[in-house]
Amino acid sequence: ERPITPRRLEEGCCFVAGFIWGVVGRLGLLGVMGLEGFAASSSPKRGGGQATSCEDREAKRARGASANTEEQLATVIAALDHADHLSDTGKELLRCMAAGCLSTPPEMRHELQVAVAQMLRQAFDGIADGLLGKLREASEGLRELEDERSLRQKELQSGQASLDGCAERILQAKSKFSEDNVALESSRARLDDARLVREQTDGKWMGAKQLKIDVERTIEEHYKPVLAGGDGDIKPHLDAIQSLFGHVPIEDSLSQAFSAAAKLKPPARGNFDRWAMEQLLKELQKHVTELDALAQSSPVGLEERARAVAEAEAGVQRAREQQRSSAASLRLTELEAWEGEGAADAADEAVLDAEEAVGTAVERRAGEEAALGAFRDGPRATLAALAGYPSELPKATPAAAVQEKIVVSKGAPKQDVVMTPTKAKDGLTQTSVAETMAGVPTPLRSSP
Repeated sequence: ERPITPRRLEEGCCFVAGFIWGVVGRLGLLGVMGLEGFAASSSPKRGGGQATSCEDREAKRARGASANTEEQLATVIAALDHADHLSDTGKELLRCMAAGCLSTPPEMRHELQVAVAQMLRQAFDGIADGLLGKLREASEGLRELEDERSLRQKELQSGQASLDGCAERILQAKSKFSEDNVALESSRARLDDARLVREQTDGKWMGAKQLKIDVERTIEEHYKPVLAGGDGDIKPHLDAIQSLFGHVPIEDSLSQAFSAAAKLKPPARGNFDRWAMEQLLKELQKHVTELDALAQSSPVGLEERARAVAEAEAGVQRAREQQRSSAASLRLTELEAWEGEGAADAADEAVLDAEEAVGTAVERRAGEEAALGAFRDGPRATLAALAGYPSELPKATPAAAVQEKIVVSKGAPKQDVVMTPTKAKDGLTQTSVAETMAGVPTPLRSSP
């Protein structure tokens, strides 16, 4: 067998006490009804059928009132299932005591039944406190979600403002990039003009030295092999000599005569052919002397034209660097705008999620309000009607209404309960109740 612990002893005492109180209450009510019924049935019937009809109506009215009371009792007892602040033992004890207590009219109740009514009232106050706590929790959650929604809306507004600023900066960056492109094109045009002036004025002088070298190389490497003839292919030599005719002034008749004579072998050449080849050599040597003299000279304004070209080249370089800088700035601004669009979309989704969460919280709060209102207007009002106290008074706080002190005596299974009396809401003084209930367990203590 399991040992009898204080908890098992408490539960057993609670069940026994509840059963006894319920039986006493029910027997008292049934006894009164039984005596009245017995008196009514044993009294002589006078007045014939009219008296019987009146008695029938009274009996029907009593049965209707009894059915209504049973329905109200069922509502109160069913509501005790929601007393989560009580232990299962306490709830079962109140169920056992409720019928006998509430079925008795308030003016006919014993002091123990008055105490039971007060316990029921405190239990229902605890249920109302629990529902009110859920309502407060739902309200607090709603406020937090509304604050979260406001924060997300501010983030969305900030993102939109930043995005608008990015759009303005993109327009400015594009305008700057366009201006730098125009400036680069203008600097390139200035460079082309400076180079053209220098080429037209100093072109011959600038290329004289290199052209002199090219003519001398052509004479040594191409003209002399053609003049000497030979068994090799002379076409590459002729091509090189003819390409030089575009850079030095040679008469067309002389160039044509040379081309015809160069294709002949030396023994087959006539006097005219040999004269044409010798004349071409003299012309080339004369150009070498002229080009050398030109290369040794210094044209008037040469330095100014060279300086203009150098400045134009530096301007092109600066314009190119500025254009690269504006292009990079435009790219960075566009990237910032793309990131801003992504952040704004994310903030918009966050706002939608927050609004959905707020809507769910509003529905939850409305449900908690409806549950609290249904309890106050239903089971609590029914208990107030059966217990005989005003339902409009503010509910009592169970912890302030009754203070419990449980003392388990050493070596004995008995539990003593002391209730500190306070004035109840229905105006009943609990001093006599406390004295009467000394040694009787109360259900208003949750299981440890």
